[in-house]
Amino acid sequence: MILVTGATGTVGRQVVEELVAQGESVRALVRRPEQAAEFEAQHIPALVGDVTRATDRAAALVGVRAV
Repeated sequence: MILVTGATGTVGRQVVEELVAQGESVRALVRRPEQAAEFEAQHIPALVGDVTRATDRAAALVGVRAV
């Protein structure tokens, strides 16, 4: 699993799309539930959180091999 932070930004969205196109397992870290729903609708797991909070980082990194 690869974690993409900033997944809702211009570059982040492109990174997610490219990784998925390459067959990678991707998780998006987003700040708002509606953003998570957008990724989930595309069958891309998303976690609502803030990379600056230790508890959110810890949850987002479970099972992740790269960020």
